[in-house]
Amino acid sequence: MDVGFGLYGTLMILCATLAYVHARSGRYERHRA
Repeated sequence: MDVGFGLYGTLMILCATLAYVHARSGRYERHRA
């Protein structure tokens, strides 16, 4: 159970970081995906 929550948290941080990077670089179509 702890591993599942840890993995979920890690993936959420990764997705949020990628969304931020795409939005800052002007790739709004990738950001919205």
